[in-house]
Amino acid sequence: MSGVQSIIEMIEARVTEKVDTIVRDARKLSETKLLDAKKKGKAKRAAMMVEAEIQSRADTVKRDANARLAARHRILEAKEALMIEVLELAIESLKKKHKTKGYADMMVNLAIEGGSALAVEEVELILPRGQSPRLDLTKISQEITKLTRIKTGVSLSKEQISSAGGVRVKSKDGTKWVDNTFEGRRDRMMSEMRKMISTILFENISTSI
Repeated sequence: MSGVQSIIEMIEARVTEKVDTIVRDARKLSETKLLDAKKKGKAKRAAMMVEAEIQSRADTVKRDANARLAARHRILEAKEALMIEVLELAIESLKKKHKTKGYADMMVNLAIEGGSALAVEEVELILPRGQSPRLDLTKISQEITKLTRIKTGVSLSKEQISSAGGVRVKSKDGTKWVDNTFEGRRDRMMSEMRKMISTILFENISTSI
């Protein structure tokens, strides 16, 4: 949950910043009150009252902010747990179909996507261990060439990877690669989802805390 924790820490920093602003504004207000009180010879009592007011405001803001933060934290954890569960179920479902034509077609699309992103003259496809879908390498080559305008050769690597499915595409010299395995795509989706959740949380904080 490192992604969740980093988001929570950022929210806490925003809450602290808001409390500091409120206290600073309250102290500015107190200066006026103290000057007025000095004229009346009641400076000490006024100072005590102002300090008590400042502390009360700060405590109230912190208490409310912490309650909201705790609620958001629980919601965020629940959302992430649900997203992970859904993605894992999807992976398990796809894993059972790796011998079907539909799976081979999907692999072709993943290979084209990865090869196009690399935009090099030669790529190798690294398949999951124990899987050998019939891939149309000529079609993959033609589609990558069409998208990148770089004549691209495509071959199967002797190397294999541990994965539920998908393909890893790398340049022939091994310096570039795209992880289009199910796990790789899942991780990228989770990263994007965390960014979306973080944006939503910060929008709420800016208007409600």
